Amino acid sequence: MSIESSYKTLTFTYDPINQIEFDIYIPSNLINKHIDKENKVGSLPLALPGVIAFHGGGIVSGSKKDAYFPQFLLDRYIAQNVLFISPNYRLLYPSNGSDILKDVTTLFNYFASKTSELYLKLNVEYGIRLDVNQLGVIGLSGGDYPSRSSILLDNIPKEIKPKVYINFFGQAGDFLLDWWINTKKDEKVLMEGMPFDHSKIEILLSKEQNVISDCPMEIEGDENQRISLCNYFYNKGLYLDYLLSEPGLSKNLQNITTREGRFNFIPKDKQYLLLPFDKLKEETEKPKFLFIHGIEDKVVPIQSSYNAQNQLNDLGIKSKSIWVKGAGHGLFQDGNWPYLVDGVDDIFDDCVKFTLDAFRDN
Repeated sequence: MSIESSYKTLTFTYDPINQIEFDIYIPSNLINKHIDKENKVGSLPLALPGVIAFHGGGIVSGSKKDAYFPQFLLDRYIAQNVLFISPNYRLLYPSNGSDILKDVTTLFNYFASKTSELYLKLNVEYGIRLDVNQLGVIGLSGGDYPSRSSILLDNIPKEIKPKVYINFFGQAGDFLLDWWINTKKDEKVLMEGMPFDHSKIEILLSKEQNVISDCPMEIEGDENQRISLCNYFYNKGLYLDYLLSEPGLSKNLQNITTREGRFNFIPKDKQYLLLPFDKLKEETEKPKFLFIHGIEDKVVPIQSSYNAQNQLNDLGIKSKSIWVKGAGHGLFQDGNWPYLVDGVDDIFDDCVKFTLDAFRDN
């Protein structure tokens, strides 16, 4: 069986107001497996666990299916009969962090609904259902922001919260680092080969911009050059200003030297948007945590993941980490893009095994 025929892809709209979609990939070998074709009768739909992989793109661009789609993960999860889900979500700018968290809540509540198009179509036409008690999330780069939020948001019922959280070189580890806050003296492009068109910035930040949740990335960037916003926010130290809708915030934070001081300076009604792990202290059931990050990452510094893991350690929560020597962002060879570092296949296999073990332990 070819890779393409090993799964079937379906697209659903989980937010009809903002027209936000997700793709779900179904193992072909399990479609209507429970049906007695001769008598055309069947038992209850086959319940399958699911993994939700939130795409990267600096939170400003990217799509559920583009040049950076994690095919390497899809193939492995499908081979283990795990449903693979790739959602869009609203992007910075004109949307903000609050909007993205609302999208995550809407997405998970959609998964839990027994009247949704997803539930009915999978059940009636394919003889399967998504087991919402066996969900995992993967955040790839900027996709770590919606991914991490899913294990923390109060509006997501506890029973459907992810049982496993995997951070692939995630951007949401620590937005209070100098890396994101300080204005850079020497301008640079974060991702090699990505555009930084200054003439586009004013247009992209205009109030006339429409809400956007689908901005496919190609190797050289996206069609509208929204990735220029990523470079702009980084160089000007403005990510938090736009993520939290707090103009001037980062400039004030530059004068505060400690992480605790920076966090406390942020308005209390906006602190939750930084997704502190503290909320997990109150949870009796916590997800399994896995961090995967290249040591030479020059887009999202590995310190971001170190700090995120340290936050968990301070709470007495165990996690696993894979720090990859010689790897830049995306686990590409440092200085030799687009070649992946040696040993990535083993890392991807470990990722899937970690997920399956977490599901079994649940």
